[in-house]
Amino acid sequence: MQFRRLPRTDIDMSVVAYGPFRFAAGAGHGPAEGVRALHAAIDGGVNAIHSSARYGSYPLLVEALARHPKRRELNHIVKVVSPDHDESAFDAESFRRQVDEALTALGVDRLAVVQHLHRGPAAESVIYDSGGDEGRVPLADSVSEGVLEVTDQLKSEGKIGTIASFPHTLSYAERILPAGFDGLVHSFGLLEPEVLDLLDDLQARDMAFIGIRPLLQGLVTDHGVARDVLAPKHDFRDSRWDPWYDQLDLLRQKLGNDPENWTRFAIRFSITRETVTTNVIGMDTVEHVEVALAAVDDGPLPASVVAAAREAAARVGPIPKSTLDAPHVWTTRTVAAAVLRRVRRAGSSIAGRQRAHSAH
Repeated sequence: MQFRRLPRTDIDMSVVAYGPFRFAAGAGHGPAEGVRALHAAIDGGVNAIHSSARYGSYPLLVEALARHPKRRELNHIVKVVSPDHDESAFDAESFRRQVDEALTALGVDRLAVVQHLHRGPAAESVIYDSGGDEGRVPLADSVSEGVLEVTDQLKSEGKIGTIASFPHTLSYAERILPAGFDGLVHSFGLLEPEVLDLLDDLQARDMAFIGIRPLLQGLVTDHGVARDVLAPKHDFRDSRWDPWYDQLDLLRQKLGNDPENWTRFAIRFSITRETVTTNVIGMDTVEHVEVALAAVDDGPLPASVVAAAREAAARVGPIPKSTLDAPHVWTTRTVAAAVLRRVRRAGSSIAGRQRAHSAH
């Protein structure tokens, strides 16, 4: 594993972070495999974990982490939201409460990164587009001021290491860059390279950058790129994905030849620039973990690949991020809690059989 220092801190983070957003519900495997994957990642050197109490997988993540001996050594990137959909002003008490709850649930004394999201007053369905920015950007200065005031207090109390903004759009990111945040969290991958234009600015400001979604929800993988052989009802067959596949086709033309392994190639791209402290990757199975670790071992990609990705994106033009909204997302706590109960029951049943066998 490779590690990079989180700017303005004494924290060394693995260059890939574990993203558990869907790890309890991947096709073809259950939550128990997600737990095995999480433990395999930690055992393989991944010390950065991304989470949000709003994710349906969160209860299972907390339970799984509690069972690992390195629990207290991990660096957590935790998403905190304020103001939310129906709120027009930042709520310092809510922010602090979310931080304290995460510290307790995750069993650590300090969160490495608090990833702040300013949702309100935009609805989640338009947060990525200009409609969302029209509601958020005018409030950016006052919200940022409130966030930085409370995070200064939390830092002095030793509860957080870094405060990073999760802008969702480049226009919001550019607005808050001078505000005083320690870092930025944004999508970054082969088909979402737009943040490349900001990375040099972040480095000059000694700001962290944390990437997310390098595999574009699984499209930029060996499975996803082969659209023609996917099942007829596969989500990637939907027309909303057409512009992303158009961009992929342009990228393929610029590369000349397909990489030997698209998944590893995409992960390598996401951590090639040294300004990227870490990139959050969904690793739902042990096999996914092994591929991610192999990608780190493969090392960075040449600058020509970065240029090719930038050129392909420029040719296609901005693709609305709303095209990434899946119709069925594993996010409800109710469903996750049900899965967690099944896992616990299964574990109890296995333990019971083992005790009975030992008795004989």
